[in-house]
Amino acid sequence: MAAAFAESLQREVDAAIREAASHRGGLRRRVAAACDRIRQQQALARAEALTPLFRADLLRRGRAIQKNRARLMQALKRFARVLPSGDLCESSGLSNVVVVFRVAQEALRVEEELAYWRQPLPCEEAWCAVCTAVREGGYRADAPLQLPAATEQQQHRRKERQEAALEHLLFPVCTNVGSGEEEETAAAAAAAPAIPWIALPCFCTVTHFCRHEQVPVVAAAAKGNSGSQPVNPGASGEEDDAMHDEMAEAERGVSSDGRVTQMVLDATAAHLGRLGVRAGDCSSSGEDEEAAESALEEVRLRVSLEVAARVTACRHAVESLAAGEDGMLLDGVTTVTAAAPLAVPVMALVLPPTEQLFFCIAYTIGAAILRDEQNERRAAATTSGTAIVVDDDDDDGGGWKGEWGRWMRQESCIGGADNAPVGPRLLRYLLEYVFCPAECESQRKGAAALVRPSTVRRWLELALGSVPDKDGAMDAMMTLYMNRR
Repeated sequence: MAAAFAESLQREVDAAIREAASHRGGLRRRVAAACDRIRQQQALARAEALTPLFRADLLRRGRAIQKNRARLMQALKRFARVLPSGDLCESSGLSNVVVVFRVAQEALRVEEELAYWRQPLPCEEAWCAVCTAVREGGYRADAPLQLPAATEQQQHRRKERQEAALEHLLFPVCTNVGSGEEEETAAAAAAAPAIPWIALPCFCTVTHFCRHEQVPVVAAAAKGNSGSQPVNPGASGEEDDAMHDEMAEAERGVSSDGRVTQMVLDATAAHLGRLGVRAGDCSSSGEDEEAAESALEEVRLRVSLEVAARVTACRHAVESLAAGEDGMLLDGVTTVTAAAPLAVPVMALVLPPTEQLFFCIAYTIGAAILRDEQNERRAAATTSGTAIVVDDDDDDGGGWKGEWGRWMRQESCIGGADNAPVGPRLLRYLLEYVFCPAECESQRKGAAALVRPSTVRRWLELALGSVPDKDGAMDAMMTLYMNRR
C-alpha cells in the first residue's frame, strides 16, 4: 500500500514538474518574442530617422552611375566607329576583344561599387578597442566618486573614446552616407573594405542585366499610384474591401520589415558573440566582471540595432524613390537577391539606359570579334592559306577565341572577373547575330565568326553556371544556334 501510494505521489510530482517546465518554456518564448519586437521597433524608429540620409545618398549614387554609364557609352560608340575599318590598339598588340572587355569591365566595376550599399564586417581588433573603451568608461559599479568638474571632463573624454571606437567598429573606412558630391561618393565606394559583410543591392547593374536572360522590370510609379484608382461611390462593400486590402498590405510590409530587421539583428549579435569569444571580450576580472559584461551586452545591442536600422533605412530609401516623384526618372524596379548573411529578395532601382547600354556593349563586342576574326583569317591565309577554326580543347590558345574562353573561365570562378558582362543574355545575342556553326555566306563576307558547336556548348555551360533547368536552357540555345544561317 505504501509503495503504491509513493508511486502515485511520484507520478503527480513528475506531472507537476513537467507542467511547470512547459509553462516556464512558454513564458521564456513569450519573453523572447517580446524582446525581439521591442528591438525591431527600436531599429525601425532609428531607420525612420536615417531614411532621408540614405535617400540623398542613393540620389547621388544614381547620378554617379549615370555619369559613369555615359562615359562608357561614349567609349563604346567610339570603338564601334573604328572597328569596321581598323583596330582599336594596333601598337599595344592586344586583340580588339580584350580592349573592349577591359574598358567595359572597369566601368562596370565602378558601377557595381556604387550600386551596392555595404556594411563592413566588424573586426576583432576594433571590437577589442570597443571593449577597452567600455572598461575604461566608468561603467564599474564601484567607481569612486570624484569632484564634479573632473568627473564631467573625464566622462566627456571617455564618451568620446567610446563613440570613436564604435564608429571605427561600424565604419572602418569612410562609408558614411549623406556627405560629399558624386565624385566623393564614387571615391568612397572605390575605397570599400576588402571584407564586405552585408551588401544590399540598391540599383540593378548592367552586369546583373547581362547575367540573367530574363530581368522582369516593373514600372516604378505603379506602386505609388496603386491607391489612386477611382472608386464607385455606391460600392461601399468594394471600398471596405479595398481599405482592408490596403491595411493588410501595410501589415505585410511591416511584417516583412520586421523579419529582415530581425535577421540582421541576429546575424550581428552572432558575429559580435564570436568576436567576444575569440578576443575574450578584453573583460575585467573579479568583482568588476559582472558590471563590465553588462556594459558590453549593452554595446552589442547598440551595434546590432544600428546595423539593422541602416539596412532597413536603405530598403526604405529605395522604396521611397521608387514610389515617389523620382520614380518617373527610372526605367522601373526589379528584384535582386542580396548575398549572405541577408540572402533575401530586395527591390532594386533600374536606371536608364540599362537595356540600351547592354545592346551597345553586345554590339561593340560583336564588332570586335568580327574584326579579330578577319585579322586572324588574313594572317592564316598569308601563312598557310587555311581558315582558323577552334578545336574542342583550344580555349587556351591564341586569338580572340582563346581570350574569350579565358574570360569565361574567370567569370565562373569565385574572385575572378566578377564585373565582366559575360552571361546568358550576351551569349544569346552573339549566337543570334555574330557566331555561326558552319561556313556560310555571311561568314565568308566577314559578317559572322565561325565557332564550333562543341565550343559554344562549353561556353554556355560556364555562362549558365547553376541556374535552374540548366540542361534545358543549354539545349534550347544550342537549337537556336544550330538553326542559324
